[in-house]
Amino acid sequence: MKILVITEWETFKDEAKVKKYYEYMETEPFRAHREALESEVKHKAWSAAPGHLVMIEEYESMEEFSKLWSDEEYHKKMIKLRRLVKNLSIRILRPAIPAPIE
Repeated sequence: MKILVITEWETFKDEAKVKKYYEYMETEPFRAHREALESEVKHKAWSAAPGHLVMIEEYESMEEFSKLWSDEEYHKKMIKLRRLVKNLSIRILRPAIPAPIE
């Protein structure tokens, strides 16, 4: 079963805070980490408005998703990102399953 993860956040308007955010993001912490775990992830980043970002990741299977999601280092990187942005939200989705009323 494929897994889709949608992560959204807003950057601060304050220049000093934005600078810290970009310094952190320029290190490409998540891409490098996924490569280290040999995870095949389709990854796209989108902007809904200035300062509002949406990252969409598609995992081929629950096993692929579990490699990353169970890794403590990945979560530490997400915690650090959370401290640098506003309104961080993560949605984990699976394919819709039809379940008609019988």
